[in-house]
Amino acid sequence: MSTRKPSLSTRRSLATAAVLALAAIAAAPTPVRAQVTSTCQTGPNSLCLLGRFEVTVDYKLAQGGQVQRAGVVPGASRTDSGLFYYDEFGPENWEFLAKGVNLCGTGDPFFTLLVGAASDREYRVTITDKVTNDRKTFDNSLGNRPVLFRTAFATCGATGASADPLDETIDVARLAAMQQAKTDLDRALLEQLAIESPEDAAALLADAPQALADPVATCTPSTNRLCMLGGRFAANLQYRLTGTEDYRAANVVPDPSSDDSGLFYYPEFGPTNWEMLVKSVDLCSSQSFFNVIASAATDRDFLLTVTDTETGEVRTYRNAQGDFPQLFREAFPTCNGPVNDIQQAIDAAPDGGTVGIPGGPHVGAFRITNKSLTLQGATVTYPQTAPELVGTGSATVLTLQCNAGQVVTIDRVVISGGRTSGNGGGILNQGCTLVVRGESALADNQAAGQGGGLWSNAPVLLEDTAIRDCKASQGAGLYTTAGTIVRTSSISGGEAIGGANDRGGAAIYATADLEVDRGAISANKSAWYAGPGGIWFRGTGNLKIYQVRIDRNEGGALLNDRGTIAVTESRFEANVAEPAAAAGSTGLAAPAAVSGRGGAIENGGTATLEGNDFLDNSGRGAGGAILNNGKMTLLGGNLRGNVCTTAGGGVGGAVANGGELTLDGAQVSGNTARQRGGGVYNEGGKLVLAGGTSINGNQARDVQNGVPGEGGGIYNGSGGTVTFTSAQVFGNSPDNCAGAGVACP
Repeated sequence: MSTRKPSLSTRRSLATAAVLALAAIAAAPTPVRAQVTSTCQTGPNSLCLLGRFEVTVDYKLAQGGQVQRAGVVPGASRTDSGLFYYDEFGPENWEFLAKGVNLCGTGDPFFTLLVGAASDREYRVTITDKVTNDRKTFDNSLGNRPVLFRTAFATCGATGASADPLDETIDVARLAAMQQAKTDLDRALLEQLAIESPEDAAALLADAPQALADPVATCTPSTNRLCMLGGRFAANLQYRLTGTEDYRAANVVPDPSSDDSGLFYYPEFGPTNWEMLVKSVDLCSSQSFFNVIASAATDRDFLLTVTDTETGEVRTYRNAQGDFPQLFREAFPTCNGPVNDIQQAIDAAPDGGTVGIPGGPHVGAFRITNKSLTLQGATVTYPQTAPELVGTGSATVLTLQCNAGQVVTIDRVVISGGRTSGNGGGILNQGCTLVVRGESALADNQAAGQGGGLWSNAPVLLEDTAIRDCKASQGAGLYTTAGTIVRTSSISGGEAIGGANDRGGAAIYATADLEVDRGAISANKSAWYAGPGGIWFRGTGNLKIYQVRIDRNEGGALLNDRGTIAVTESRFEANVAEPAAAAGSTGLAAPAAVSGRGGAIENGGTATLEGNDFLDNSGRGAGGAILNNGKMTLLGGNLRGNVCTTAGGGVGGAVANGGELTLDGAQVSGNTARQRGGGVYNEGGKLVLAGGTSINGNQARDVQNGVPGEGGGIYNGSGGTVTFTSAQVFGNSPDNCAGAGVACP
């Protein structure tokens, strides 16, 4: 069967036909469905939709906090729509918009439930069909900006079906899977809409105007305009149904409403079918800015426009037809009137323009929205100080939001002092191709979530840039989910401070292709050595490292989960996967008796290492320099002075192998293991020694207690094979080779 995709024009036609059919269904009278018995009722903490579906929200305001149940906003529940709030912030501040659509009796016989969140707290949404007891959930982690949650219940005529038991605790680890997988019916709907890639989505918006609302000096409430915080902020929503050329104005829901929260609906579907929740929060007294937050329960092509009436600043958010929109959150650092001069210059600059940054510190929370732009730092001479954007102490320093193809360049600018409860302390990059160069720096930035220095979901080039002294749960220096190049740059002093089971990547946490070309990764650490302190390369992409010094990282230097890595002419020195324990130490002061983490490299994928030096690294349990559980070829290079002496472990002073490992022309000398394999330890793996590899002067010995181990040069454990093609093994202590089925040449 051919897998060729239809052309974009064909997919647009398919999308038009599919969405027109869905629109016609939604607008048609509700069909009569089978008589069923439901125990669903709206109460103080549970919402009943379509007389059948119970919706609840459990949340935690802070990491490690108490789980609480959100309340239903009084008077804000309809047959098909309703709202939730958090007790701590009151019923005027709405956090969730939930609605249901009954498609039973149509060509697509199911119920659709949608939940849009205006909250980045840790929470779980639970939807239960009270007729069948089928249950669906959506989890969100602290600081994450959730996407629209839409699920389907194909239970129009079902009675008595039962879901599997569900763990009622909030499960943050399931977030990514829930966002990506949804349900089979959700995927089927997306296929009908023919939205196959971000490029397709952008193409469907090609005809959208650049702006659909003029700035307003005052906000007067109207059918189409929502006013918040006494008229300080004005919001309007415009949308386009597939098959129509023109955008239409959505209407404001007159009831319910509050001074800081409001709703929009599409006239075609009626005032009880709510499409968008918008709210504003005055944080001027505590964090020196206003927040405007919007959450959609619609996947239409729409444009939301928010205006600060005092400054005239306009922010916009677009969604392509068929996309699941993300939480929209904008910070307006305008508590004392108009924004600072630099933000004014950014807003006034044309697409593709340049904004000059004078020498000295400039305090604020800055933003570039929907334009290509260069921030050009001024050339300074002593005693002038460098051009620097400094955070307010409670927000990201520079937030970037771009459409496809837009490029932001930061040249000779320091970005420092960012503090955020979400992602991206220094820079939060959403969709921009980002270039940071010219001796720029990201310094002393922190994020409770990911990316202390920089968080990015779009391509990044760092060139001649320093990232230093940043903190985050993951990716303290850099967190990236798109292709990234780090060239002639350094990342140092970062600290990963996240949860015990998933902290690490203090320098770089990458889930897409990464290239590190010259430069240094130095003195980064993972709290309690949970690691890795250097680079955590996740996923199945490609990592290339060339002529990089990677030294003094705590928690290990490099962890490759499943990717393909090539490391060439680099130096791994004094990296520590776990510290040595003092005599008699217990608890957190004592290293764990675990089976492994290489001080320099832990590999679970495919690795080619050529011409590298591994010097004085310390492993955790297995592999002073390298732990390989994947497929690795080590061409040339030196492994010297590495140790693996962890109590309860301590095997493979230089290398521990449980996968496929070829040493070709490598020099392995002066390494120490506490128990076995002073040079190389092999258990359950395939080890090939070729190209004149030399293993000499290594020892297996408990140095502290003076107790000899086994296999000073090589130890082969159960299930392992060792093949000598061309190698020398000599001068090791207490012996050259030991273990099962191994005989030194």
